[in-house]
Amino acid sequence: MTPILDSIGGYFRADFRISEVLIAPSNDSINRVFILSFPDEETKNRFFEFDSYKAVRAQHFDSSVQSVTMIASYTHTQT
Repeated sequence: MTPILDSIGGYFRADFRISEVLIAPSNDSINRVFILSFPDEETKNRFFEFDSYKAVRAQHFDSSVQSVTMIASYTHTQT
């Protein structure tokens, strides 16, 4: 996924393997946390619509991930 992110100016801000969860927003097991960053919301939305992203996700993510918990989403607005 990194080459696809790179091609639009996105990147992994962080990627963690988790050994112990003390408090979580859901009852699902969490063993990995990663943060994707984009220059703006339009780029983020476009990334998730790319056929290349969908193909990589289907091959590597969907088949190996039991559940997804979105912890937060942040959009910065310039004033």
